[in-house]
Amino acid sequence: MKITERELILMKKIALLLCALMLIGCVPADGNSGAINNGAKISNEETSLINTSLNLLKLEDIKSGNTLISPFSIITALAMTGNGASGNSETNFNNFFGVNRDVLNSELKNLIKDMKSDEEGEKLNIANSIWYNKNSGLKVKDAFLDTIRRVYQADIMGMNFLERESASAQINNWVADRTDKMIEKIIQPDHLSQDTEMLLINSILFDYKWARQYGEYQVSKGKFNGQDETKEVQYLNSKENSFIETDDAIGAMKSYQGGRYHFVGLMPKDQNMSLYDFVQSLTQDKLENIIDSEQKVKTNVKIPKFEYDYSTSLRDSLMQLGLEDEFDRGKADFGNMYDLQGKGANIYIDDVLHKTRIELNEAGTKAAAVTAVIMDTTSIDISEPKEIHFDRPFLYMIYDKENKFPVFLGTIVNL
Repeated sequence: MKITERELILMKKIALLLCALMLIGCVPADGNSGAINNGAKISNEETSLINTSLNLLKLEDIKSGNTLISPFSIITALAMTGNGASGNSETNFNNFFGVNRDVLNSELKNLIKDMKSDEEGEKLNIANSIWYNKNSGLKVKDAFLDTIRRVYQADIMGMNFLERESASAQINNWVADRTDKMIEKIIQPDHLSQDTEMLLINSILFDYKWARQYGEYQVSKGKFNGQDETKEVQYLNSKENSFIETDDAIGAMKSYQGGRYHFVGLMPKDQNMSLYDFVQSLTQDKLENIIDSEQKVKTNVKIPKFEYDYSTSLRDSLMQLGLEDEFDRGKADFGNMYDLQGKGANIYIDDVLHKTRIELNEAGTKAAAVTAVIMDTTSIDISEPKEIHFDRPFLYMIYDKENKFPVFLGTIVNL
C-alpha cells in the first residue's frame, strides 16, 4: 500500500510521541534542555510527541536503579482511554498527544498492524483489552466500545469487580498469556473496589533474535562500573559496523533479525557526567541528532548480559504532563465512555500502572510491557576499530529504525 506524504508526516509524529513516552521527565516546552522541574506545569500544546516520551522517562527514579518503560504501550493504553473523553478532558488528551484522537486512532491502527510480526525469530505481539463492571448502574456507550474494538482489536469483557480474587486472576491470566508469561501480574485484588468501573489494558511482547547471534567464544567476564558498586558480569563481544559519537554522547547499534529493530546503547561522552544528568539533558532534537550521527565503521562492542523487571505508577508523571483533571473525580469528563446524565456520578482515572521485563542474552532480546488504566467512579571501514564498552551506566532502547521510535527505553545503573 502506498503511503502518502501526509500519512508519512503523521506517522512520524506518532513515532515521536512513542519515543517521548520512554524517557520520562519534564523538559521545558520550548525544547531547551534543563533540569527536571518537579511540580511545574508543562505547556502541552508546545510539547512534541518525542519530548512527551522523554518527559516520561525523566520522571522515573533513574538515580535509584534500572528503569524500563514502553512508550508504545503507554500511548496505546492512554489513546484507548482518550476515546472516552469529552469536553475539557478531550482537549487535554489532544494536547497531551499533540494530535486529535481521530488522527491518533488512524495512525496507531496502522502502526499496530505494521509492527506485528510472528516470523521465526521475529515476534512482536500487541494486544489490547477492556474489562468493565457488568453490574454497574452506569452503561458503557456502545459507540466507545465499537471504536476500541475496531481500531485497537481489543478483547472486551464484562465482569464483577467485587469478586476481587477471581477478577484479578482472570485479568492477570490474560496478561500472562499475551506476554508469554514474562509478566504474570499487573493487577492485585486491592486494585479493585466497589468503585472500579473499567480497566483498559495494553500488552506488548518483543522477542527477536540477533541478526548475528553470539557464539560461546564471544562471551567473557568483565567489570561493570555501576553507580553504587563495581560488579563482575558477563559481556557479549562482537564486531559491529556501527559507531555513534557526538559532543555529548557515544554509543553503538546492533541489529536484530530482519533489520528493522536495533538495540541502541548510549552513554555520556564525559565519564564524569552521571546518567541521570545525561538523560535530563536530552531533547527531541538532541536525541534525533545522536541517533542520526551513527557512522558505519568497524567497532568492537561489549554489551553486558542482563535481565530485570520494572514496575511503576504513572499517575504523578501524567498529572505533571497535563492530564491532571482526568485524575480528579470532580473535573474528569469521560462523557464519551459512559452515559452519566442524571446518574449523579462521574468517571475518572484512578491510576495508570506500567510493568516491564527484559532479558538480553546471546540469542537475542525478549521484552514485555503491560499498561493498565484503572477507571473509577464517584457516589564505512577504518584502519583501527572503534571501541564501545558499556561498562558503566548507560541508556538503551529497542529502536524501530523504519518508523524512527523506540519501542522500549531503559537505563542500566547497576548490574
